[in-house]
Amino acid sequence: MLTNSDKKDKKQIVHVSGHAAKEEQKLLLLTTKPKYFIPIHGDLRMMIKQKETAESTGIKGENIFLPRNGTIISMKNGKCRIVEELDKKFTDPLFLLKQRNRKKSKKLIDQTQLDKQLRIQLNGILIIQ
Repeated sequence: MLTNSDKKDKKQIVHVSGHAAKEEQKLLLLTTKPKYFIPIHGDLRMMIKQKETAESTGIKGENIFLPRNGTIISMKNGKCRIVEELDKKFTDPLFLLKQRNRKKSKKLIDQTQLDKQLRIQLNGILIIQ
């Protein structure tokens, strides 16, 4: 979607939205016909709307996953399933930063693991085998 982001500016700056409209999402889903669908962008409200759109194109509800931070999903041998939900404290950036900044107090997890978790939390991770 293209919009004029600053109508007062004579240069007519153009902004391109990163979000597909509902009909564009439907078209993509109808074209690709995925067996599984995992919304990964937006807040929970937006992800629920994406789930509803996916269901309206014929994707079964049990094949649509609404992950939260810390959800581990396995995609193997044509099957997709949630295998684990990490404890929220290990996906919360404030908790992880506090742990990282602790000096002499007892650490709950080692520094290498903490750094890995911080990188994953801030950037996300997708592993394809």
